[in-house]
Formats: sequence, C-alpha cells, structure tokens
Amino acid sequence: MKKLFFFRSSSSDNGNNNNGCLPSTDKQDYWDGWEGGLNNQSGDKADNNFQSSKSLFSKSRKQVYDNPASSSTSSHLRRSHSMSSAAFLVDGLEQRDFSYMGDQSRSPSTSISSAARHHDHPSSCGDMNIVQIEDAVDVELQRRSKEAEERVLLLSEELDRECFLQGSGSFELRISERDTSREELRLAKAELESQTQRLQKEKSELQSALEKELDRRSSNWSLKLEKYQLEEQRLRARVRELAEQNVSLQREVSSFSEREEKSRSVITYSEQQLRHLTQGCKRNFEEKDKECKELQKSTARLLRTCNEQEKTVEGLQEAFSQEIEKKQLLDKYDKHVTKLQMEQMRLTGVELALRREVESHRIEH
Repeated sequence: MKKLFFFRSSSSDNGNNNNGCLPSTDKQDYWDGWEGGLNNQSGDKADNNFQSSKSLFSKSRKQVYDNPASSSTSSHLRRSHSMSSAAFLVDGLEQRDFSYMGDQSRSPSTSISSAARHHDHPSSCGDMNIVQIEDAVDVELQRRSKEAEERVLLLSEELDRECFLQGSGSFELRISERDTSREELRLAKAELESQTQRLQKEKSELQSALEKELDRRSSNWSLKLEKYQLEEQRLRARVRELAEQNVSLQREVSSFSEREEKSRSVITYSEQQLRHLTQGCKRNFEEKDKECKELQKSTARLLRTCNEQEKTVEGLQEAFSQEIEKKQLLDKYDKHVTKLQMEQMRLTGVELALRREVESHRIEH
C-alpha cells in the first residue's frame, strides 16, 4: 500500500513577532491509495515532486529565519504568503484528485472506499483508471511544484526588496547624521579658532599688565629691602645690648645661686636643731605626762581614803550618839566623851592634812 503525504503549514501568533521567528506546526494530511492500484514508478515520481516542492518551502522559510532585522509587518506578510501558497497547493491537489474520481471530495475515507469499489471491477477497467490517475497526479504535481517555485521566487524578491529598502533607509540616516556631525565639527572648529584668537589677545594684554605690575613691584621691593636692611642693623645693635644684659643677668643668677646654697645650708641646720628641740620637748612632755598620771593616781587614792575616813567618822558619830543615849546614866560618860572628842579632833587633823596635800597636788598640776 502506497501513501502520499501532503504537509500544510500553519502559523500561530504567540507574541514572538519581535524576533522574526515563525512558529509553525506541520499537520500531516495523507491520502491512502488503494492496494495494487499504483506502481512503484509513479509513486517515486510523486515523492520526488513533492520533496522538491517541500525543499523550496524550507528554503524560503530559512531565508525568513536568517533575516532577524526585518520588521514585524514583513514577517506577517511572509507568513501569510507561505500559508496561502501551501494551502493552495494542497487544496488544489485534493480538489483535482477528488473531482477526477467522480466528485468524491468529501473526505479521505470516502476516496478510499471508492478506490476499493473500483478495485473490485474487472481488471481491464481498473488498469485504465490507474494509468489515467497516475498521469493526472504527475502533471498536477509538476504544475504545483512550478507554481510553488514561482511563489518562492516572488517571496525571495520581496524579501530582498524589503531588506534593500531598510538598508537604504539606514544608509540615508547615517549619511544625514554624518552631514550634521560634519557641520557641527565645522562650527566647533570656527568657535575654537575664535576662542584661540580671543585667548591670544587676552594673553598679550595680561602679559603687558604683568610686566607693568612686575616693574612696580620690583621698585616697591627695592624700597622695602632698604628698609629691611636698616631694620636689620638696628636689630643687630639691639641684639648686642641684649647679649650684654644677658651676661649681667647670668652673673646675678650665679650670685643668687650661691645665696640660695647658703640659705639651704642654714635651713638644713635649723631643721636639725628644730628636730632635736622637738625630740627634747616630746621627751619632757612624756615625763611630765607620766608624773601627772602618777599624781592623779595618788590623788584618787587619797580621795578614797578620805571618803573612807569620813564614813568611819560618821559611823563613830552615830555610834557615839547611840552610846550617849544608852549610857546617860553611867558614870564614865564624861571620860568616853572626852576620848571621842579627842579622836574626832585627831581625825579632823588628819582630814585637814589630806585636804592640804590634795590642794597642793592640784596646784602643781
């Protein structure tokens, strides 16, 4: 069984117009021949004719792909031409084949069924129909291939024309840009020359002014130099005077240093004496402090004894009063009273002596 393949190219706009790409999908429409209806020679001819037309389409498509600088309108135009040419070729072949076979152009399935019915006829009628169909197919394929070649040539010419127009437009734009740049360069050169002339004039004026200023300043500096020389002589005389004053001051400083050394020696000697005196005073103070502490201790002891004596005197007086009350009627009352009075007098004498001693210690402290 021999199969003839026809390809219909269709393109869908997926937003890739800027890159100039043609996303195409090849839909395979095939027409099945009937069994034993076609010989190998006619099949090879049909295949060769179809492959030549397909190669032409692929060349035109490659030319479109190889031109990325083309605009979106030219890409749409090329897609529309390729689609219309391919569709026309395939539709024409189908219409001619189906009209020749008894107006059975409804679908490939109907053509296959009709071919099967013709195959069932006697062999003589089938052979004639097969030869006629082969001739018609060969002629139609040749004609369609020529038309496809012509269309491809037209498309290539249009593409070349568009590329030439775009290149010429870009060349004209570049030429105009170069002309404007040359004009700007000429104006810039003229302005530069005017500026150089003005700068040279200003340079000459500045040079003359600088020469005058240099002359004036040289005269001023000569006068200032004379003043500075006189001032230098005066300062040198002043330096000599200051040197003499410095010598006298150094002498005074040396005398002051000698006096300072003497005063330092006197101060050291006086410090030593003061140290000795302070040590002696400290020793005397410590001795007196010890004596005072001892006297305070003895005074406290005497006060304690005096207090004890007073207590004993008071106790004796109380006992005496009690004894007097008890022994009023006794005969020895007078003797005892006299003894007690004598004892009292003695104790009062002792008390007076102790008081005098305490007062003397207080006066000494």
